[in-house]
Amino acid sequence: MPDSNFKGSTYYELWYWGYYDGQPECTQLLHKPVIVPEETRKQMLSGNARFYRFIIDDGEEMIVARECVHSLRQLYEKEAW
Repeated sequence: MPDSNFKGSTYYELWYWGYYDGQPECTQLLHKPVIVPEETRKQMLSGNARFYRFIIDDGEEMIVARECVHSLRQLYEKEAW
């Protein structure tokens, strides 16, 4: 999960299409726990953005193309990563 600096934030499980290491012509479905900034949530609901910004690990930004996002599911405290 992202760093404890984000305690109290809502976490989501992001499923997205990414490349295999060493085989850039092949994709795989990947998942990662993320925090979704309010601006990203609004962009996702409006469908206007080409890229979405998520917060991962210790506050790093992760940018994903809209076409690569498969799904996003809210996580609850009982679900451990």
